[in-house]
Amino acid sequence: MLVGAIEIFAVDSAPAAIPEPGSLVLVGIGLMGLGATQRRKNKSA
Repeated sequence: MLVGAIEIFAVDSAPAAIPEPGSLVLVGIGLMGLGATQRRKNKSA
């Protein structure tokens, strides 16, 4: 498709599937990291 001078390409490929348990583990690790930084801030204050 051509819009003005900019071409827009439609990509029909599906994104790489990430298993649900893996994404939950990543979210859990991130939350633990945030909790650890908050505890360090509170101990030093």
